[in-house]
Order: sequence, then C-alpha cells, then structure tokens
Amino acid sequence: MAMAETTKVEIMLPQANMQEAEELKEFLENVTASGQQEFLNFVRGANFTRRLLEGAVKQAV
Repeated sequence: MAMAETTKVEIMLPQANMQEAEELKEFLENVTASGQQEFLNFVRGANFTRRLLEGAVKQAV
C-alpha cells in the first residue's frame, strides 16, 4: 500500500510583516490540503507572471 505524499510549505516574510504572516498562517491552518495546494499553485502562478512581466519590461527598456 502506497503512503500519501505530504508537502510542508514554509513561508518566510520580513519581520515588518509579522501581522500579515500571522494572518496567513491562520488562513493556511484552516484550509484543507487540497485548498492549500490550490493556494500554492496560485502563488506560483503569480510569481511566474511577475517574473515574466519584469522580463518583458526589462526587454522593452
């Protein structure tokens, strides 16, 4: 019988954003495993888009 694979997500934020970090931690603790995966996919997509746009801006300048 295969064991389910688990993933641990760690988020590092500057201490100046401690309130946001606590809110995000609380949010993630109350979300299902599939919801956490969907959120992680969203964040990855947002980061990809940001890098893509930054590259496009740098090429245009």
